Amino acid sequence: MRRASFHMLSWQPEPALGRAREALAMAESLGLDHVRARTLNIIGVTRVYLDDPGGLSDGQAAVAIAREIRNLDILMSSLENLRSSQWYLGLIEEAAATVADMQVAVEGTGQVGVPGVLAVTMDANLAYTQGDWQRALRSGEVAARAESADESTYWLPWLLAVRVAIHLARGELGPAPALAKRALARGRAAEDPQVLIPGLWASGATLLAGGRQDEARVLAREVIATAVNPMLAWDLGVEFAWLCADLGLSGQLEASIADQPDSRWNQVMRVVCAGDYLSAAAMLANLKHRPGEAQARLRAAEALAAAGRQAEAAAELERALDFYRSVGALAEISRAERLLAA
Repeated sequence: MRRASFHMLSWQPEPALGRAREALAMAESLGLDHVRARTLNIIGVTRVYLDDPGGLSDGQAAVAIAREIRNLDILMSSLENLRSSQWYLGLIEEAAATVADMQVAVEGTGQVGVPGVLAVTMDANLAYTQGDWQRALRSGEVAARAESADESTYWLPWLLAVRVAIHLARGELGPAPALAKRALARGRAAEDPQVLIPGLWASGATLLAGGRQDEARVLAREVIATAVNPMLAWDLGVEFAWLCADLGLSGQLEASIADQPDSRWNQVMRVVCAGDYLSAAAMLANLKHRPGEAQARLRAAEALAAAGRQAEAAAELERALDFYRSVGALAEISRAERLLAA
């Protein structure tokens, strides 16, 4: 099973599926339910990232087994793999329901470490995309408790990256550098790209906001070098596409995902790399990614205004401003209002 997991994370899908199916057959013959759940996780996620939605049934079976054997660690891992699969396929409402299941699973356990931080991280990410930024920021209390208790906080870089995204959008540059530094340090310490990439993005975005483009570009290129593996797609990938656009790295990002499956999120990243922000806005609206849609409309407005299409630009700006005003994104509001005044 470990070899199957290695092949999956290093994106060698055929060996991953072969090894996992061998392990599953053995586990079924020996009645090893915990191994069955873990191997079904590997099979399900790998199938989904190969654009086979049938992998969702494997993920759901893993969740069911984990519930039966009452193993919280396996249950949380299964739920997160199911959530990431649903998210990858653009099934946002289903992913939200899975996040709710994660929270129910840890309620009353008193755990703040991996299970607790995982549940609150995924809820914070969901709240960010839904535009409920106050709920997303409340996750910081859990992060602080986990760090002060020195518990295992594997998922913490994701949680910190969400908070950085909100602070930067609000123009709150004071808290962002320290949060980004913690995210990057914990990501590097984990030696796992799954949690390193959010820290790299958070630090790169913070450096760019501070005018340190060259340093930001180094970190962005590190992400691009890793992003050839679709298993490492992460929920702030849209924000990373904006960062690459601002650093002149869109071409490199587009090349890095050229051979990946044509998921809905990769479709968004490709149109962003191409500078087609109106199409990106429509796609992100369908995916219910509210900050992504607003940013795409703001950038589309800038392009339309530069082309002398002022009326169309104003229409896009108003739609972007509706969202940014609702979440207090003062930095983005200022950017939009400067364009309105021009």
